[in-house]
Amino acid sequence: MAEKTDRQGNHPRTKPNYLYSIISVALVLFLLGFFGMALLQARQLVGFFKERVNLLIELEDTAAELDVAELKEDLTNSPFLKPGSIQFTSKEEAIELLREDFGEDFFKLDLPNPLYDVLTFNVRAIYMNSDSLSIIREELRMHPYVSDVYYQESLVDVLAQNIRKVAWITLGLSLFFILVAFALIHNTIRLALYANRFLIKNMELVGASW
Repeated sequence: MAEKTDRQGNHPRTKPNYLYSIISVALVLFLLGFFGMALLQARQLVGFFKERVNLLIELEDTAAELDVAELKEDLTNSPFLKPGSIQFTSKEEAIELLREDFGEDFFKLDLPNPLYDVLTFNVRAIYMNSDSLSIIREELRMHPYVSDVYYQESLVDVLAQNIRKVAWITLGLSLFFILVAFALIHNTIRLALYANRFLIKNMELVGASW
């Protein structure tokens, strides 16, 4: 006979084509892994940008070099500081930067230098949120030679909102692909069982059990 039949009827024993199912499952799992890697890389990238946000400490005019060195040492020993991020800018250096930006005409009024000596630093990514930054600001303001502490609060808030959006979108896509992968695997198993239903039935008749 050109085509074999099973013993319970004239049903041809045809093998199902699993190729499309296997390819589909492989693609879904690949995309799932891709989104997982993208999520990990995105977290590292977000951490990088968080640690690029500058915090500025304006120093009192009465602060001597020894006082500035003491403050820098306190910052260095703080858990929130990103290592190696402290930079000191004197008010003379700051006024020269303004001169480069605005030109000589801006300084023809011959007014006294209104700027302060400034310490610029960055914090670790885990401290880059409004609550932690507020606590850091209040702690630094208690230092006798600190005039004030500044950072871009709006930038921090926008950064936090965007991080939450990206996290939810990535999580949603990952869950979607997980469901698709499970559905494809489930359907592939059902297809295999359906294709071998007569063989399974015959095995049950001769005493086989699950």
